[in-house]
Amino acid sequence: MTSETGDDALVLTGGTCPAIFNDIDAHLGAVAPGETVKLIASAGEQVASIARGLKADGHTIIGTERDDDSVSMTVRRQSGSPSDNAGECCPGGSCR
Repeated sequence: MTSETGDDALVLTGGTCPAIFNDIDAHLGAVAPGETVKLIASAGEQVASIARGLKADGHTIIGTERDDDSVSMTVRRQSGSPSDNAGECCPGGSCR
């Protein structure tokens, strides 16, 4: 899995839950509630799983952009602390 930050974006490629969601939580934890972050993930089922997990934790996806092989999501962090639900972003605990 690749997880890197650049231009305030978290780039996630490959990997499975809970590692992906742990990286997202750490990135969201670095910003104040109400601020936004950009997440970039491989197109496909992984994006749907990440979106479900973010929404379940109360974060708001305020925009998405797609290209041929990736999707970027702009996410507004919820009030309070980041998720303690790591690994619950997708059924069975692994993104496909």
